Amino acid sequence: MLGRAHILSAIEKNNVSSLREILEAQDRTLLSKCARAGTPDIAQYLLARYPPLTNNSDDQAVSPSVTPEEAYLTTYIRDPSPTHHAVLYLLKESARNGNAAVFRSLSTAHPTFLTTHNRNIECVLVNAIEGGIAIWEVILSHDPRFVDHEFSGHKGCLLEIVVTLGGLTACHGWRTSEEKKRKAMDVFGYLLERGADLERAGDPVVPLLKVLRADERVIELAERWSGKV
Repeated sequence: MLGRAHILSAIEKNNVSSLREILEAQDRTLLSKCARAGTPDIAQYLLARYPPLTNNSDDQAVSPSVTPEEAYLTTYIRDPSPTHHAVLYLLKESARNGNAAVFRSLSTAHPTFLTTHNRNIECVLVNAIEGGIAIWEVILSHDPRFVDHEFSGHKGCLLEIVVTLGGLTACHGWRTSEEKKRKAMDVFGYLLERGADLERAGDPVVPLLKVLRADERVIELAERWSGKV
């Protein structure tokens, strides 16, 4: 992280672009560290330094009459910035790092973020696959219906996404770490325990898993829960 001297130098030289770059890198470092090893108190302190939502050139225009949280719900943010979208960035990163204490604290303070109305919810769900069961316990405590979430753009149901992004297929497994695959397998089993719909109104999951060339243990577990074995 660039230090005080670089910040002061950028100010003295009236170098706005350099100052912005330094401060945003600093924000990213602080919030990323908090997501990995921080506590709810640290998260609360850091977030108090940022507005809930500020616009940058990549954001859609947000009406002044819309509250910050409403703006989060209605604006798709492709790559959350730690400076401009601090809450969403920390929510996503704490999910990915499995920091359940910080994730629970954020989701309690901002419960609307864990709703299907949030256009950025799928970013959080994808990162939660890597975070493990403790993160999913928080998500499903807010809304049990997420267990059957269907991703936009016909990308598939949550179980399919866990299997593919978690490296539990012949196509994806070779480039995925064993630790990430272990967590994905744990999450897959946990979602089945929480009642994930394997039939999906005539579009059953097990045949889809076979098409995806999912690991045998994944298919066996799904078949067991569907009552086929």
